[in-house]
Amino acid sequence: MVDILMATYNSEKYIKEQLDSILSQTIANWRLVIRDDCSSDNTLEILKAYEAKYPEHIFVHQAKTNSGGADKNFFELINYALYDYVMFCDQDDVWENNKVELSLKKILALEQQYGNIPLLVHCDAKVVDDELNLISNSLFDFEQLSKTNTSINKLIAQNNVTGCTMMVNKTLLDMIKSPHKND
Repeated sequence: MVDILMATYNSEKYIKEQLDSILSQTIANWRLVIRDDCSSDNTLEILKAYEAKYPEHIFVHQAKTNSGGADKNFFELINYALYDYVMFCDQDDVWENNKVELSLKKILALEQQYGNIPLLVHCDAKVVDDELNLISNSLFDFEQLSKTNTSINKLIAQNNVTGCTMMVNKTLLDMIKSPHKND
């Protein structure tokens, strides 16, 4: 089973497209955990409607107070992860329908090869405008990032790994979990 963690804040304009793209995944063994960060638009209402329609897949949590940013919202979300694999999801993305399947296959292959060590897999992303018109087939090319340099120093300094493109295993997630309690 895969946990998909989505942090939301005032995302009514794009959230339905993202939710629909997740619901269209080629595998069904995933759980979407959403933490809304005190949206002032209709985001929470949209999320609650999807949660009511897909209770086996979608779980919505509303923050009691605004966390102050997407990074803090995601760190709170990590505490809700239950499963062995976790993906991170931006509120304004649209996923290819095989994204979860391909990420899971890759991380399982790496675990087979290397054993139970902290692992992260990631992929490239297409760059689109706010109407989903294609700007570039590759974020790596668009940002002029190296696709082949995997040295840790380069990866840390050159933001190759975009949160919305990655899957981590539980071993890695446990290393980065926030000590904060769920709200």
